[in-house]
Amino acid sequence: MKKFLIFFIVAGLTVPILFASAVTGTIDATNKYAWSNNMGWINFGCTNCNVQVKDAFITGYAWSVDYGWINLAPTLGGVHNNGLGVLSGYAWGANIGWINFTGVSINSSGYFTGTATGDNIGTLNFDCTETGCPVTTDWRPAHLTFNLSDTSIGFGQLSSSAARYATSSAGGSSSDTADALTFSVSTNAASGYTVTIDGSTLTHGASTISAIGGTAVASLPGTKQFGIRLIKNSGTGSTSAPYDTSDWALDTGAFPDEIATGIGDNATTVFGVRSICNISPTTSAGNYTTSLIFTVNATF
Repeated sequence: MKKFLIFFIVAGLTVPILFASAVTGTIDATNKYAWSNNMGWINFGCTNCNVQVKDAFITGYAWSVDYGWINLAPTLGGVHNNGLGVLSGYAWGANIGWINFTGVSINSSGYFTGTATGDNIGTLNFDCTETGCPVTTDWRPAHLTFNLSDTSIGFGQLSSSAARYATSSAGGSSSDTADALTFSVSTNAASGYTVTIDGSTLTHGASTISAIGGTAVASLPGTKQFGIRLIKNSGTGSTSAPYDTSDWALDTGAFPDEIATGIGDNATTVFGVRSICNISPTTSAGNYTTSLIFTVNATF
């Protein structure tokens, strides 16, 4: 007897800690200048500047040869960082006055970009292209991306005589030749990332198709089996046991269960997810469905 099944997947994304950098950023020894139309070059990396870029604010001083020190963290002001590299707030120079840093940001390469403004300094341009520009730091904004190729995959009609493999369409396949879906992850998190899976096995009313469990096994047509395996298609990440072999597993007892990990190198890893379903001759007919949640956790 044949059955028809559609298998739904929902993706989730979790970023539990929103601090951008494991260490305080400093200013590059070479790329340290911004240009003021009124006051010339402003040095953020001089010997005694001691600029420190933190997740919430910037401290230290910038130096103008003609106008002296600019305090980046004065008592009644301060340059703030929203943790994503977007700056705001005011610096102060005794001979310069207030400088508004709204409009300046730090990009994913650590470059200061945009323009600060003040009544006396005019425009302080961080997008200068001369030697020594732009001001550059080793602090980086928080970065985590997760993309899922499909939110619905299917097995099509099932038979107790042969396995079915999920595809991105509802029809499924009789051969394990393609990913049912792919997901990609990249981050600069200091401790990297983990991807977990959660949810339940396939159900139709009170009937279920058993999840394979935490030990990877081969396909066994004629028995109830629902499982997945992962393939790293590209990148530096890694698939996790028991999903990292050519056999099949789905450990619902360990949910949320780790399926992949990666380091915080900003490289994008693409993982392929394949899924198998077998039924027994006594499996009740019906439309079996489930929702599985993929969650990415990164620790910055």
